[in-house]
Amino acid sequence: MILPKQTRGWLHSPISLLLLLCILITLFALAYQPQRRIALDVTAHSSDKFLDHFHPAENGARWTEARSGVWLPGLGGGNLSWRVDLNLSGQRPSRFDPPAHVIMRVNGAVLAEFDARNQEQDYELEIQPWQLGVNGDLLLEIDSTTFQPSPDEREFGVRITQVSLTRSHGIALPSMRGFVLTFVLVGCCAALLRMSSNTG
Repeated sequence: MILPKQTRGWLHSPISLLLLLCILITLFALAYQPQRRIALDVTAHSSDKFLDHFHPAENGARWTEARSGVWLPGLGGGNLSWRVDLNLSGQRPSRFDPPAHVIMRVNGAVLAEFDARNQEQDYELEIQPWQLGVNGDLLLEIDSTTFQPSPDEREFGVRITQVSLTRSHGIALPSMRGFVLTFVLVGCCAALLRMSSNTG
């Protein structure tokens, strides 16, 4: 590829290459933006890949086991907070049974701890930017006490009908992995342009 003389001179300038790098990274960040709100249909088979150690869907909900997880990869680079909305209940066979004790964790760190009510209730939990992994991955763990209804041999934790995440306003930066890939691609493009300008 033969470039015009003026373009070749522009590409030889370090400042011009740095400006080109900044423009390409900015365009990548703007194109990267994840969804503002992610609503997970826990009863759909398509959601199975995001759910770990959940019982099959029954009557518009899923029961957790002693430790269950919701896995959502690639949410961002950790510069924006997320709000988790859960609708769950801790129904027990007898009103004399102790309430279900729930511990919520995000990527291993405790986010909240509470006793679930027998009736469905909405819970709002805030995930701080630094709690996301370096690649923007989110593992939401739900630990709870369980019960075993006779004659069923399975153990049930809490009943979940809805899981959704909403990110705060602002521009979400790409994950660290996304930044590395961007630098590699932009570096390769810059090297090719420099080679083209030199051969011209």
